[in-house]
Amino acid sequence: MANSLLAGTGERVNEITILPDDEGTPVVSIRTAIRDDALEMARIEADALRRRAADRYTGEQLRLLLPDDGIPDEEFDGDATRPVVAERDGSVVGWGSLHLEDRSAVIAATFVDPEHARSGVGREIVDHLLSVAREEGYETVTVHASLNAVGFYEVAGFERVREIDIAGPAGAGVDVPAVLMRTTLS
Repeated sequence: MANSLLAGTGERVNEITILPDDEGTPVVSIRTAIRDDALEMARIEADALRRRAADRYTGEQLRLLLPDDGIPDEEFDGDATRPVVAERDGSVVGWGSLHLEDRSAVIAATFVDPEHARSGVGREIVDHLLSVAREEGYETVTVHASLNAVGFYEVAGFERVREIDIAGPAGAGVDVPAVLMRTTLS
């Protein structure tokens, strides 16, 4: 990634975006995720789903959403993946990933540690991923939003396209409802 300003809110230095508070003090930094982050990323994902999605999904659906074996190696190795973590005071407090496909960019994940929920971390992750998509030349970004995250993505500028079912593992006979959402980059 090139060094550049991020939407007027901060400065990217060596793949780290420093987002200042009103006094100019860094409150969250976003950097490229590495394999050493995988366990913490999986913990955050599982905790966020258990605490934020449990009232929107059945127990069986929630089990399908939870990461079984952690974050797959492909997330860190792929040419078309852009995983990031958000750190506050040196600790990972959230993560997200952008997958670049032939004609569209897809936000594949946005998860925030429940202890840091509703503090702007998720929005900073999404804003960063949208900035990356823009820099990569994409005009639209989609997301398969879990039911509990639809409002979050709407506030971030996404519009509902349609309700979808994300198929569970072959033979499981369980679908997980979600909402396909899209935003156009300016």
